[in-house]
Amino acid sequence: MLKQHVEKHGEIVDSKGNKITKTNNYKNEADTESKFVTDKLDEILKNITQLFNDDDQDLSNINIVYNMDLSDKKLDYDKTYEIEYITNKLKELDVSGSEETRQEYKEKLLDIYDKVSEVEEVFDRNNNGGEGFLNNSQTIYSVKEALNTLLKSNYPMDEDVNERLNRYKDTINGFKKSEVKSSNVLTMDHIVGKVGNVYEFIMTDPKSTMYVKKYFDALKDNMFEINGNEVEEELMMEKIRDINRIINEKIEKFKKLDESKGHFEEGAHLIELISGYNELISTKLILSEEKALDVNYIYIPNDIELYRRLMYMTTSKYNKVVEGVMRNNPEDFRVDVNRPIQEHIRTNNKDAQSYTFNKNTVYKISQHDFENMFNEKVNSRSEASRKIIEKATPSQLSDLNTGYRMDYKLMDHTLPSYRDADKIKEINEVSKSNKMLSDIKNNDIKYLETHEQREDRYVNNIISRGNLKNINIKKLKYSTLFSKLSNLLSKNNPNKEQVSGITKDLGNMCMNKKNEVVKLSGNVPESVFIEIYNDYNNLKSKVSISLKNAPETSISIINNSNLNVKISLVNHNKSFSNKINTKSDVIKNISKAKGIFSRA
Repeated sequence: MLKQHVEKHGEIVDSKGNKITKTNNYKNEADTESKFVTDKLDEILKNITQLFNDDDQDLSNINIVYNMDLSDKKLDYDKTYEIEYITNKLKELDVSGSEETRQEYKEKLLDIYDKVSEVEEVFDRNNNGGEGFLNNSQTIYSVKEALNTLLKSNYPMDEDVNERLNRYKDTINGFKKSEVKSSNVLTMDHIVGKVGNVYEFIMTDPKSTMYVKKYFDALKDNMFEINGNEVEEELMMEKIRDINRIINEKIEKFKKLDESKGHFEEGAHLIELISGYNELISTKLILSEEKALDVNYIYIPNDIELYRRLMYMTTSKYNKVVEGVMRNNPEDFRVDVNRPIQEHIRTNNKDAQSYTFNKNTVYKISQHDFENMFNEKVNSRSEASRKIIEKATPSQLSDLNTGYRMDYKLMDHTLPSYRDADKIKEINEVSKSNKMLSDIKNNDIKYLETHEQREDRYVNNIISRGNLKNINIKKLKYSTLFSKLSNLLSKNNPNKEQVSGITKDLGNMCMNKKNEVVKLSGNVPESVFIEIYNDYNNLKSKVSISLKNAPETSISIINNSNLNVKISLVNHNKSFSNKINTKSDVIKNISKAKGIFSRA
Protein backbone atom coordinates (compact mmCIF):
# COMPACT_ATOMS: atom_id res chain seq x y z
CA MET A 1 0.00 0.00 0.00
CA LEU A 2 2.83 2.39 0.86
CA LYS A 3 4.51 1.65 -2.49
CA GLN A 4 1.31 2.49 -4.37
CA HIS A 5 0.93 5.73 -2.43
CA VAL A 6 4.53 6.73 -3.17
CA GLU A 7 4.10 5.95 -6.90
CA LYS A 8 0.95 8.09 -7.09
CA HIS A 9 1.63 10.92 -4.66
CA GLY A 10 5.35 10.92 -3.91
CA GLU A 11 7.26 10.12 -0.75
CA ILE A 12 5.48 10.26 2.60
CA VAL A 13 7.19 12.61 5.04
CA ASP A 14 6.35 13.89 8.49
CA SER A 15 6.25 17.57 9.42
CA LYS A 16 10.01 17.50 10.07
CA GLY A 17 10.78 16.24 6.60
CA ASN A 18 11.65 12.68 7.68
CA LYS A 19 10.90 10.09 5.01
CA ILE A 20 8.66 7.15 5.98
CA THR A 21 9.87 3.97 4.33
CA LYS A 22 8.39 0.93 6.07
CA THR A 23 5.00 -0.48 5.18
CA ASN A 24 4.41 -1.85 8.67
CA ASN A 25 4.86 1.40 10.55
CA TYR A 26 3.79 4.27 8.29
CA LYS A 27 0.80 5.09 10.55
CA ASN A 28 3.03 4.96 13.61
CA GLU A 29 5.61 7.28 12.01
CA ALA A 30 3.30 9.72 10.21
CA ASP A 31 2.21 12.85 12.04
CA THR A 32 -0.96 14.85 11.54
CA GLU A 33 0.67 17.34 9.14
CA SER A 34 2.33 14.72 6.92
CA LYS A 35 1.51 14.56 3.22
CA PHE A 36 0.02 11.10 3.79
CA VAL A 37 -2.53 12.46 6.29
CA THR A 38 -3.25 15.57 4.20
CA ASP A 39 -3.93 13.47 1.10
CA LYS A 40 -6.12 11.06 3.09
CA LEU A 41 -8.16 13.89 4.60
CA ASP A 42 -8.68 15.34 1.15
CA GLU A 43 -9.74 11.91 -0.18
CA ILE A 44 -12.22 11.44 2.68
CA LEU A 45 -13.82 14.85 2.14
CA LYS A 46 -13.90 14.23 -1.62
CA ASN A 47 -15.74 10.93 -1.09
CA ILE A 48 -18.30 12.54 1.21
CA THR A 49 -19.02 15.35 -1.25
CA GLN A 50 -19.34 12.72 -3.99
CA LEU A 51 -22.10 11.12 -1.90
CA PHE A 52 -23.82 14.50 -1.72
CA ASN A 53 -23.38 15.21 -5.44
CA ASP A 54 -24.84 11.80 -6.33
CA ASP A 55 -27.64 12.36 -3.85
CA ASP A 56 -28.79 15.64 -5.42
CA GLN A 57 -27.46 15.16 -8.98
CA ASP A 58 -25.24 18.25 -8.88
CA LEU A 59 -24.02 18.76 -12.45
CA SER A 60 -21.21 21.12 -11.42
CA ASN A 61 -19.70 18.16 -9.50
CA ILE A 62 -17.69 20.35 -7.13
CA ASN A 63 -15.82 18.65 -4.30
CA ILE A 64 -14.06 20.44 -1.42
CA VAL A 65 -12.61 23.71 -2.81
CA TYR A 66 -9.07 24.98 -2.20
CA ASN A 67 -7.05 28.05 -3.09
CA MET A 68 -5.27 26.80 -6.20
CA ASP A 69 -3.43 30.05 -6.90
CA LEU A 70 -1.29 31.46 -4.09
CA SER A 71 -1.27 34.88 -5.76
CA ASP A 72 -5.06 35.09 -5.57
CA LYS A 73 -6.29 33.59 -2.28
CA LYS A 74 -10.07 33.92 -2.37
CA LEU A 75 -10.86 31.23 0.20
CA ASP A 76 -10.22 30.83 3.91
CA TYR A 77 -7.56 28.23 4.64
CA ASP A 78 -9.46 27.12 7.75
CA LYS A 79 -12.23 24.74 6.65
CA THR A 80 -14.18 24.73 9.96
CA TYR A 81 -17.33 26.15 8.34
CA GLU A 82 -17.21 23.58 5.53
CA ILE A 83 -16.53 20.73 7.97
CA GLU A 84 -19.50 21.66 10.16
CA TYR A 85 -21.74 21.89 7.09
CA ILE A 86 -20.48 18.54 5.75
CA THR A 87 -20.87 16.67 9.06
CA ASN A 88 -24.38 18.02 9.70
CA LYS A 89 -25.46 17.08 6.18
CA LEU A 90 -23.81 13.66 6.49
CA LYS A 91 -25.77 12.80 9.63
CA GLU A 92 -29.04 13.41 7.77
CA LEU A 93 -28.10 11.73 4.46
CA ASP A 94 -31.04 9.76 3.07
CA VAL A 95 -29.98 6.13 2.61
CA SER A 96 -33.47 4.69 2.16
CA GLY A 97 -34.88 3.32 -1.09
CA SER A 98 -34.48 -0.12 -2.62
CA GLU A 99 -32.47 -2.78 -0.81
CA GLU A 100 -29.85 -2.62 -3.57
CA THR A 101 -29.45 1.14 -3.05
CA ARG A 102 -29.17 0.69 0.71
CA GLN A 103 -26.51 -1.98 0.27
CA GLU A 104 -24.50 0.23 -2.11
CA TYR A 105 -24.70 3.10 0.38
CA LYS A 106 -23.52 0.84 3.18
CA GLU A 107 -20.46 -0.29 1.20
CA LYS A 108 -19.56 3.31 0.35
CA LEU A 109 -20.07 4.53 3.92
CA LEU A 110 -17.95 1.70 5.33
CA ASP A 111 -15.24 2.46 2.78
CA ILE A 112 -15.14 6.06 4.03
CA TYR A 113 -15.36 4.84 7.64
CA ASP A 114 -12.26 2.66 7.25
CA LYS A 115 -10.30 5.54 5.71
CA VAL A 116 -11.34 7.78 8.60
CA SER A 117 -10.32 5.13 11.15
CA GLU A 118 -6.91 4.88 9.52
CA VAL A 119 -6.31 8.62 9.88
CA GLU A 120 -7.96 8.73 13.30
CA GLU A 121 -5.24 6.43 14.63
CA VAL A 122 -2.61 9.02 13.68
CA PHE A 123 -4.52 11.81 15.42
CA ASP A 124 -5.19 9.71 18.53
CA ARG A 125 -1.50 8.91 18.89
CA ASN A 126 -0.34 12.49 18.34
CA ASN A 127 -3.09 14.04 20.50
CA ASN A 128 -2.62 11.58 23.37
CA GLY A 129 -1.48 13.39 26.53
CA GLY A 130 -1.00 16.73 24.81
CA GLU A 131 -2.51 20.10 25.65
CA GLY A 132 -5.19 21.20 23.24
CA PHE A 133 -5.90 19.42 19.97
CA LEU A 134 -3.85 19.40 16.80
CA ASN A 135 -4.93 20.98 13.53
CA ASN A 136 -7.75 19.02 11.80
CA SER A 137 -8.57 16.98 14.94
CA GLN A 138 -12.09 18.39 14.81
CA THR A 139 -12.34 17.38 11.13
CA ILE A 140 -11.48 13.74 11.64
CA TYR A 141 -13.35 13.28 14.93
CA SER A 142 -16.54 15.05 13.79
CA VAL A 143 -16.63 13.13 10.51
CA LYS A 144 -16.24 9.87 12.45
CA GLU A 145 -19.06 10.88 14.81
CA ALA A 146 -21.32 11.78 11.86
CA LEU A 147 -20.63 8.41 10.22
CA ASN A 148 -21.38 6.63 13.51
CA THR A 149 -24.71 8.45 13.79
CA LEU A 150 -25.67 7.72 10.18
CA LEU A 151 -24.69 4.05 10.27
CA LYS A 152 -26.25 3.40 13.68
CA SER A 153 -29.61 4.87 12.68
CA ASN A 154 -29.82 3.22 9.26
CA TYR A 155 -28.13 -0.17 9.79
CA PRO A 156 -28.77 -1.02 13.49
CA MET A 157 -28.68 -4.79 13.01
CA ASP A 158 -25.91 -5.05 10.41
CA GLU A 159 -22.93 -7.15 11.52
CA ASP A 160 -20.34 -5.30 9.41
CA VAL A 161 -21.52 -1.98 10.81
CA ASN A 162 -21.74 -3.08 14.43
CA GLU A 163 -18.33 -4.74 14.30
CA ARG A 164 -16.83 -1.33 13.52
CA LEU A 165 -19.04 0.66 15.90
CA ASN A 166 -18.15 -1.64 18.79
CA ARG A 167 -14.44 -0.89 18.31
CA TYR A 168 -14.92 2.86 18.41
CA LYS A 169 -13.43 4.87 21.27
CA ASP A 170 -15.43 8.05 21.70
CA THR A 171 -13.04 9.94 24.02
CA ILE A 172 -9.55 11.39 23.79
CA ASN A 173 -7.68 12.95 26.71
CA GLY A 174 -10.89 12.88 28.77
CA PHE A 175 -12.88 14.78 26.13
CA LYS A 176 -15.73 13.45 24.02
CA LYS A 177 -14.50 13.41 20.44
CA SER A 178 -17.81 14.90 19.30
CA GLU A 179 -16.99 18.02 21.35
CA VAL A 180 -13.37 18.47 20.25
CA LYS A 181 -12.59 21.87 18.72
CA SER A 182 -9.46 22.70 16.74
CA SER A 183 -8.21 24.68 13.80
CA ASN A 184 -9.06 22.90 10.55
CA VAL A 185 -6.56 24.26 8.07
CA LEU A 186 -6.36 22.10 4.96
CA THR A 187 -4.57 23.37 1.87
CA MET A 188 -2.94 22.33 -1.37
CA ASP A 189 0.00 24.65 -0.69
CA HIS A 190 2.37 21.69 -0.55
CA ILE A 191 1.65 21.31 -4.28
CA VAL A 192 0.80 24.74 -5.68
CA GLY A 193 3.53 26.34 -3.59
CA LYS A 194 6.16 24.36 -5.48
CA VAL A 195 5.23 25.55 -8.96
CA GLY A 196 5.74 29.03 -10.32
CA ASN A 197 2.67 29.39 -12.53
CA VAL A 198 -0.18 27.15 -11.35
CA TYR A 199 -2.28 27.63 -14.50
CA GLU A 200 0.65 26.66 -16.72
CA PHE A 201 1.41 23.68 -14.46
CA ILE A 202 -2.19 22.41 -14.62
CA MET A 203 -2.58 22.91 -18.37
CA THR A 204 0.79 21.63 -19.59
CA ASP A 205 2.40 19.25 -17.09
CA PRO A 206 1.16 15.61 -16.96
CA LYS A 207 2.41 15.49 -13.36
CA SER A 208 -0.48 17.79 -12.47
CA THR A 209 -3.14 15.23 -13.46
CA MET A 210 -4.33 14.44 -9.92
CA TYR A 211 -4.74 18.17 -9.19
CA VAL A 212 -6.58 19.14 -12.40
CA LYS A 213 -10.05 18.57 -10.96
CA LYS A 214 -9.20 20.64 -7.88
CA TYR A 215 -8.16 23.51 -10.13
CA PHE A 216 -11.36 23.32 -12.17
CA ASP A 217 -13.48 22.95 -9.01
CA ALA A 218 -12.05 26.27 -7.81
CA LEU A 219 -12.98 27.87 -11.16
CA LYS A 220 -16.54 26.46 -11.01
CA ASP A 221 -16.95 27.64 -7.44
CA ASN A 222 -15.86 31.11 -8.53
CA MET A 223 -18.39 31.02 -11.40
CA PHE A 224 -21.22 30.75 -8.86
CA GLU A 225 -19.70 33.58 -6.82
CA ILE A 226 -19.46 36.02 -9.75
CA ASN A 227 -22.77 35.07 -11.40
CA GLY A 228 -24.53 38.31 -12.32
CA ASN A 229 -21.35 40.39 -12.44
CA GLU A 230 -20.92 41.00 -16.16
CA VAL A 231 -17.31 42.19 -15.93
CA GLU A 232 -16.21 39.18 -13.87
CA GLU A 233 -18.24 36.81 -16.04
CA GLU A 234 -16.49 38.05 -19.20
CA LEU A 235 -13.09 37.59 -17.56
CA MET A 236 -14.12 34.02 -16.73
CA MET A 237 -15.23 33.45 -20.33
CA GLU A 238 -11.83 34.66 -21.52
CA LYS A 239 -10.27 32.03 -19.25
CA ILE A 240 -12.58 29.33 -20.61
CA ARG A 241 -11.72 30.30 -24.19
CA ASP A 242 -8.02 30.10 -23.39
CA ILE A 243 -8.46 26.67 -21.80
CA ASN A 244 -10.35 25.57 -24.91
CA ARG A 245 -7.50 26.83 -27.12
CA ILE A 246 -4.79 25.08 -25.09
CA ILE A 247 -6.68 21.78 -24.98
CA ASN A 248 -7.32 21.80 -28.73
CA GLU A 249 -3.65 22.52 -29.38
CA LYS A 250 -2.71 19.60 -27.12
CA ILE A 251 -5.19 17.34 -28.95
CA GLU A 252 -3.69 18.18 -32.34
CA LYS A 253 -0.18 17.61 -31.02
CA PHE A 254 -1.23 14.27 -29.51
CA LYS A 255 -2.77 13.16 -32.82
CA LYS A 256 0.54 13.78 -34.59
CA LEU A 257 2.59 11.48 -32.34
CA ASP A 258 4.23 8.63 -34.24
CA GLU A 259 3.90 6.08 -31.43
CA SER A 260 2.21 5.69 -28.06
CA LYS A 261 5.27 4.58 -26.10
CA GLY A 262 6.22 7.12 -23.46
CA HIS A 263 3.02 9.15 -23.86
CA PHE A 264 0.57 7.34 -21.55
CA GLU A 265 0.74 10.01 -18.83
CA GLU A 266 0.21 12.65 -21.49
CA GLY A 267 -2.95 10.88 -22.65
CA ALA A 268 -4.28 10.54 -19.09
CA HIS A 269 -3.60 14.24 -18.45
CA LEU A 270 -5.44 15.19 -21.64
CA ILE A 271 -8.56 13.22 -20.62
CA GLU A 272 -8.55 14.91 -17.21
CA LEU A 273 -8.24 18.38 -18.77
CA ILE A 274 -11.07 17.75 -21.22
CA SER A 275 -13.38 16.40 -18.50
CA GLY A 276 -12.64 19.38 -16.26
CA TYR A 277 -13.23 21.78 -19.14
CA ASN A 278 -16.57 20.12 -19.99
CA GLU A 279 -17.72 20.61 -16.39
CA LEU A 280 -16.90 24.30 -16.80
CA ILE A 281 -19.10 24.42 -19.90
CA SER A 282 -21.96 22.60 -18.15
CA THR A 283 -21.75 24.94 -15.16
CA LYS A 284 -21.72 28.03 -17.39
CA LEU A 285 -24.72 26.75 -19.35
CA ILE A 286 -26.83 26.14 -16.25
CA LEU A 287 -26.00 29.66 -15.03
CA SER A 288 -26.72 31.34 -18.37
CA GLU A 289 -30.32 32.46 -18.95
CA GLU A 290 -30.51 33.03 -22.70
CA LYS A 291 -27.08 33.63 -24.20
CA ALA A 292 -25.29 30.82 -26.04
CA LEU A 293 -21.60 30.30 -25.37
CA ASP A 294 -19.03 30.88 -28.11
CA VAL A 295 -17.14 27.69 -27.18
CA ASN A 296 -18.55 24.19 -27.01
CA TYR A 297 -17.97 20.91 -25.22
CA ILE A 298 -15.09 18.69 -26.29
CA TYR A 299 -16.27 15.07 -26.37
CA ILE A 300 -13.49 12.58 -26.99
CA PRO A 301 -15.65 9.97 -28.83
CA ASN A 302 -16.59 12.69 -31.32
CA ASP A 303 -12.93 13.05 -32.34
CA ILE A 304 -12.43 9.68 -33.97
CA GLU A 305 -8.64 9.90 -34.26
CA LEU A 306 -8.19 11.01 -30.63
CA TYR A 307 -10.56 8.33 -29.33
CA ARG A 308 -8.83 5.56 -31.29
CA ARG A 309 -5.41 6.60 -30.00
CA LEU A 310 -6.51 6.66 -26.35
CA MET A 311 -8.31 3.33 -26.70
CA TYR A 312 -5.20 1.91 -28.40
CA MET A 313 -3.16 2.86 -25.33
CA THR A 314 -5.38 1.15 -22.77
CA THR A 315 -6.20 -1.87 -24.98
CA SER A 316 -2.58 -2.59 -25.89
CA LYS A 317 -1.57 -2.43 -22.21
CA TYR A 318 -4.34 -4.88 -21.31
CA ASN A 319 -3.47 -7.27 -24.15
CA LYS A 320 0.20 -7.26 -23.19
CA VAL A 321 -0.70 -8.38 -19.66
CA VAL A 322 -3.00 -11.13 -20.95
CA GLU A 323 -0.21 -12.37 -23.23
CA GLY A 324 2.23 -12.43 -20.31
CA VAL A 325 -0.19 -14.25 -18.00
CA MET A 326 -0.84 -16.88 -20.68
CA ARG A 327 2.87 -17.58 -21.11
CA ASN A 328 3.41 -17.82 -17.35
CA ASN A 329 0.42 -20.14 -16.88
CA PRO A 330 0.12 -22.38 -19.97
CA GLU A 331 -1.83 -25.02 -17.99
CA ASP A 332 -4.85 -22.68 -17.81
CA PHE A 333 -5.17 -22.23 -21.57
CA ARG A 334 -6.06 -24.50 -24.49
CA VAL A 335 -4.17 -22.50 -27.14
CA ASP A 336 -0.48 -22.18 -27.98
CA VAL A 337 0.58 -19.57 -25.42
CA ASN A 338 3.84 -18.85 -27.26
CA ARG A 339 1.97 -17.29 -30.17
CA PRO A 340 1.30 -13.52 -30.09
CA ILE A 341 -2.00 -12.58 -28.45
CA GLN A 342 -3.16 -11.01 -31.70
CA GLU A 343 -3.31 -14.49 -33.27
CA HIS A 344 -5.86 -15.60 -30.67
CA ILE A 345 -8.26 -12.75 -31.45
CA ARG A 346 -10.89 -13.07 -34.17
CA THR A 347 -9.89 -10.02 -36.15
CA ASN A 348 -12.06 -10.86 -39.18
CA ASN A 349 -15.30 -11.06 -37.21
CA LYS A 350 -17.78 -8.28 -38.00
CA ASP A 351 -17.98 -7.42 -34.29
CA ALA A 352 -14.19 -7.20 -33.86
CA GLN A 353 -13.13 -3.89 -32.32
CA SER A 354 -9.80 -2.40 -33.36
CA TYR A 355 -7.98 0.79 -32.41
CA THR A 356 -5.10 2.48 -34.19
CA PHE A 357 -2.24 4.73 -33.19
CA ASN A 358 -0.60 6.04 -36.33
CA LYS A 359 0.34 2.84 -38.23
CA ASN A 360 -0.14 0.46 -35.29
CA THR A 361 -3.37 -1.48 -34.69
CA VAL A 362 -4.59 -3.43 -31.69
CA TYR A 363 -7.75 -5.54 -31.31
CA LYS A 364 -9.91 -5.80 -28.22
CA ILE A 365 -10.15 -9.33 -26.78
CA SER A 366 -13.83 -10.27 -26.77
CA GLN A 367 -15.64 -12.68 -24.46
CA HIS A 368 -15.76 -15.18 -27.33
CA ASP A 369 -12.00 -14.89 -27.78
CA PHE A 370 -11.51 -15.62 -24.08
CA GLU A 371 -13.85 -18.62 -24.34
CA ASN A 372 -11.60 -20.05 -27.04
CA MET A 373 -8.46 -19.36 -25.01
CA PHE A 374 -9.30 -20.54 -21.48
CA ASN A 375 -9.58 -24.21 -20.50
CA GLU A 376 -12.45 -23.35 -18.17
CA LYS A 377 -15.71 -21.75 -19.22
CA VAL A 378 -15.97 -17.96 -18.87
CA ASN A 379 -19.40 -16.33 -18.81
CA SER A 380 -18.33 -12.74 -19.42
CA ARG A 381 -15.34 -10.58 -20.24
CA SER A 382 -15.43 -9.37 -16.63
CA GLU A 383 -15.02 -12.92 -15.40
CA ALA A 384 -12.15 -13.52 -17.81
CA SER A 385 -10.44 -10.34 -16.59
CA ARG A 386 -10.76 -11.50 -12.98
CA LYS A 387 -9.13 -14.81 -13.91
CA ILE A 388 -6.26 -12.93 -15.55
CA ILE A 389 -5.90 -10.81 -12.41
CA GLU A 390 -5.71 -13.91 -10.18
CA LYS A 391 -2.65 -15.09 -12.10
CA ALA A 392 -0.97 -11.73 -12.76
CA THR A 393 2.36 -10.77 -11.20
CA PRO A 394 2.71 -7.52 -9.22
CA SER A 395 4.31 -5.88 -12.25
CA GLN A 396 1.44 -7.00 -14.48
CA LEU A 397 -1.10 -5.81 -11.91
CA SER A 398 0.59 -2.42 -11.96
CA ASP A 399 0.19 -2.28 -15.75
CA LEU A 400 -3.46 -3.28 -15.43
CA ASN A 401 -3.94 -0.57 -12.83
CA THR A 402 -2.59 2.04 -15.24
CA GLY A 403 -4.75 0.80 -18.12
CA TYR A 404 -7.95 0.51 -16.12
CA ARG A 405 -7.44 3.98 -14.70
CA MET A 406 -7.59 5.34 -18.24
CA ASP A 407 -10.61 3.12 -19.00
CA TYR A 408 -12.38 4.59 -15.98
CA LYS A 409 -11.57 8.17 -16.91
CA LEU A 410 -12.77 7.62 -20.49
CA MET A 411 -16.00 6.01 -19.30
CA ASP A 412 -16.60 8.73 -16.72
CA HIS A 413 -16.05 11.33 -19.46
CA THR A 414 -18.54 9.67 -21.83
CA LEU A 415 -22.16 10.82 -21.89
CA PRO A 416 -24.15 8.40 -19.65
CA SER A 417 -26.56 7.52 -22.47
CA TYR A 418 -23.56 6.41 -24.60
CA ARG A 419 -21.65 4.44 -21.96
CA ASP A 420 -20.88 0.73 -22.43
CA ALA A 421 -22.73 -1.21 -19.70
CA ASP A 422 -20.42 -4.23 -20.06
CA LYS A 423 -17.32 -2.09 -19.64
CA ILE A 424 -18.82 -0.40 -16.59
CA LYS A 425 -19.50 -3.82 -15.08
CA GLU A 426 -15.91 -4.88 -15.77
CA ILE A 427 -14.40 -1.74 -14.20
CA ASN A 428 -16.63 -1.98 -11.11
CA GLU A 429 -15.91 -5.69 -10.61
CA VAL A 430 -12.16 -5.44 -11.27
CA SER A 431 -11.83 -2.61 -8.74
CA LYS A 432 -13.06 -5.01 -6.03
CA SER A 433 -11.05 -8.04 -7.15
CA ASN A 434 -7.55 -7.13 -5.95
CA LYS A 435 -6.07 -4.56 -3.56
CA MET A 436 -3.61 -3.37 -6.21
CA LEU A 437 -6.59 -2.47 -8.42
CA SER A 438 -8.82 -0.97 -5.73
CA ASP A 439 -7.93 2.60 -6.76
CA ILE A 440 -8.48 2.31 -10.52
CA LYS A 441 -11.55 4.52 -10.08
CA ASN A 442 -9.29 7.26 -8.70
CA ASN A 443 -10.51 6.42 -5.18
CA ASP A 444 -13.89 7.79 -6.26
CA ILE A 445 -17.06 6.35 -4.76
CA LYS A 446 -19.52 8.08 -7.08
CA TYR A 447 -21.76 5.95 -9.24
CA LEU A 448 -20.37 4.83 -12.59
CA GLU A 449 -23.45 3.85 -14.57
CA THR A 450 -25.31 4.32 -17.84
CA HIS A 451 -28.29 6.66 -18.08
CA GLU A 452 -30.63 3.65 -18.12
CA GLN A 453 -29.00 2.14 -15.03
CA ARG A 454 -29.28 5.45 -13.18
CA GLU A 455 -32.94 5.85 -14.08
CA ASP A 456 -33.67 2.24 -13.08
CA ARG A 457 -32.07 3.01 -9.71
CA TYR A 458 -34.37 5.97 -9.13
CA VAL A 459 -37.43 4.08 -10.33
CA ASN A 460 -36.59 1.11 -8.08
CA ASN A 461 -36.24 3.50 -5.15
CA ILE A 462 -39.67 5.00 -5.93
CA ILE A 463 -41.24 1.54 -6.21
CA SER A 464 -39.67 0.49 -2.93
CA ARG A 465 -40.65 3.66 -1.05
CA GLY A 466 -44.22 3.49 -2.36
CA ASN A 467 -44.44 -0.27 -1.82
CA LEU A 468 -45.82 -0.52 -5.36
CA LYS A 469 -46.67 -4.04 -6.55
CA ASN A 470 -46.67 -5.97 -9.85
CA ILE A 471 -44.31 -3.71 -11.76
CA ASN A 472 -41.95 -4.90 -14.50
CA ILE A 473 -39.33 -2.17 -14.46
CA LYS A 474 -38.01 -3.00 -17.94
CA LYS A 475 -41.46 -2.47 -19.49
CA LEU A 476 -42.55 0.32 -17.19
CA LYS A 477 -43.84 3.52 -18.77
CA TYR A 478 -43.98 6.87 -16.99
CA SER A 479 -47.78 7.00 -17.35
CA THR A 480 -48.16 3.78 -15.34
CA LEU A 481 -45.72 4.88 -12.65
CA PHE A 482 -47.27 8.34 -12.29
CA SER A 483 -50.78 6.89 -12.16
CA LYS A 484 -49.84 4.55 -9.30
CA LEU A 485 -48.12 7.40 -7.45
CA SER A 486 -51.13 9.66 -7.89
CA ASN A 487 -53.38 6.97 -6.41
CA LEU A 488 -50.99 6.49 -3.51
CA LEU A 489 -50.83 10.20 -2.73
CA SER A 490 -54.61 10.66 -2.95
CA LYS A 491 -55.09 8.52 0.16
CA ASN A 492 -55.97 10.24 3.39
CA ASN A 493 -52.98 11.12 5.57
CA PRO A 494 -50.22 9.56 3.45
CA ASN A 495 -46.95 8.80 5.23
CA LYS A 496 -44.98 12.08 5.22
CA GLU A 497 -41.58 10.38 5.16
CA GLN A 498 -42.70 8.15 2.31
CA VAL A 499 -44.02 11.10 0.29
CA SER A 500 -40.83 13.07 0.94
CA GLY A 501 -38.66 10.19 -0.29
CA ILE A 502 -40.76 9.63 -3.41
CA THR A 503 -40.72 13.32 -4.25
CA LYS A 504 -36.96 13.48 -3.83
CA ASP A 505 -36.43 10.52 -6.18
CA LEU A 506 -38.79 12.03 -8.76
CA GLY A 507 -36.84 15.27 -8.49
CA ASN A 508 -33.57 13.39 -8.96
CA MET A 509 -35.01 11.54 -11.94
CA CYS A 510 -35.92 14.89 -13.53
CA MET A 511 -32.55 16.42 -12.63
CA ASN A 512 -30.76 13.42 -14.12
CA LYS A 513 -32.58 13.98 -17.41
CA LYS A 514 -32.06 17.74 -17.27
CA ASN A 515 -28.33 17.11 -16.86
CA GLU A 516 -28.36 14.93 -19.98
CA VAL A 517 -30.13 17.70 -21.91
CA VAL A 518 -27.47 20.20 -20.75
CA LYS A 519 -24.65 17.87 -21.84
CA LEU A 520 -26.21 17.22 -25.25
CA SER A 521 -26.59 20.93 -26.04
CA GLY A 522 -24.27 21.82 -28.91
CA ASN A 523 -23.80 18.20 -29.95
CA VAL A 524 -26.97 17.11 -31.78
CA PRO A 525 -28.91 18.38 -34.82
CA GLU A 526 -31.27 21.26 -34.07
CA SER A 527 -34.45 19.22 -34.65
CA VAL A 528 -33.25 16.46 -32.32
CA PHE A 529 -32.43 18.88 -29.53
CA ILE A 530 -35.83 20.61 -29.81
CA GLU A 531 -37.44 17.15 -29.51
CA ILE A 532 -35.38 16.31 -26.42
CA TYR A 533 -36.02 19.75 -24.92
CA ASN A 534 -39.79 19.36 -25.34
CA ASP A 535 -39.75 15.78 -24.05
CA TYR A 536 -38.11 16.96 -20.85
CA ASN A 537 -40.65 19.73 -20.27
CA ASN A 538 -43.49 17.26 -20.89
CA LEU A 539 -41.99 14.81 -18.39
CA LYS A 540 -41.60 17.48 -15.73
CA SER A 541 -45.21 18.55 -16.28
CA LYS A 542 -46.45 14.97 -15.85
CA VAL A 543 -44.44 14.59 -12.65
CA SER A 544 -46.06 17.75 -11.27
CA ILE A 545 -49.52 16.43 -12.15
CA SER A 546 -48.83 13.11 -10.41
CA LEU A 547 -47.99 15.07 -7.25
CA LYS A 548 -51.11 17.24 -7.28
CA ASN A 549 -52.36 15.53 -4.10
CA ALA A 550 -49.01 15.72 -2.34
CA PRO A 551 -48.17 18.32 0.34
CA GLU A 552 -47.21 21.75 -0.98
CA THR A 553 -43.61 21.28 0.19
CA SER A 554 -43.28 18.21 -2.05
CA ILE A 555 -44.74 19.95 -5.08
CA SER A 556 -42.35 22.86 -4.59
CA ILE A 557 -39.40 20.48 -4.98
CA ILE A 558 -40.51 19.56 -8.52
CA ASN A 559 -41.47 23.15 -9.40
CA ASN A 560 -38.06 24.41 -8.25
CA SER A 561 -36.45 26.59 -10.92
CA ASN A 562 -33.30 24.44 -10.73
CA LEU A 563 -35.20 21.78 -12.66
CA ASN A 564 -36.04 24.14 -15.53
CA VAL A 565 -34.17 23.81 -18.82
CA LYS A 566 -33.33 27.30 -20.00
CA ILE A 567 -33.66 28.68 -23.51
CA SER A 568 -29.89 29.23 -23.48
CA LEU A 569 -29.51 25.49 -24.11
CA VAL A 570 -31.58 25.73 -27.30
CA ASN A 571 -29.60 28.77 -28.44
CA HIS A 572 -26.29 27.08 -27.62
CA ASN A 573 -27.19 23.94 -29.56
CA LYS A 574 -28.33 26.05 -32.53
CA SER A 575 -24.95 27.84 -32.57
CA PHE A 576 -23.01 24.60 -32.90
CA SER A 577 -25.40 22.10 -34.54
CA ASN A 578 -24.12 22.98 -38.03
CA LYS A 579 -20.53 22.26 -36.97
CA ILE A 580 -21.13 18.70 -35.79
CA ASN A 581 -18.96 15.93 -37.20
CA THR A 582 -21.51 13.67 -38.91
CA LYS A 583 -19.24 10.66 -38.28
CA SER A 584 -19.12 11.37 -34.54
CA ASP A 585 -20.28 8.79 -32.03
CA VAL A 586 -23.21 10.97 -30.92
CA ILE A 587 -24.57 11.42 -34.46
CA LYS A 588 -23.98 7.82 -35.58
CA ASN A 589 -25.93 6.63 -32.55
CA ILE A 590 -28.43 9.48 -32.25
CA SER A 591 -31.11 7.05 -31.03
CA LYS A 592 -29.19 6.83 -27.74
CA ALA A 593 -29.62 10.56 -27.23
CA LYS A 594 -33.33 10.33 -27.99
CA GLY A 595 -33.57 7.22 -25.81
CA ILE A 596 -33.27 9.14 -22.55
CA PHE A 597 -37.05 9.61 -22.78
CA SER A 598 -37.88 6.06 -23.93
CA ARG A 599 -40.28 5.48 -21.03
CA ALA A 600 -42.45 8.43 -22.07
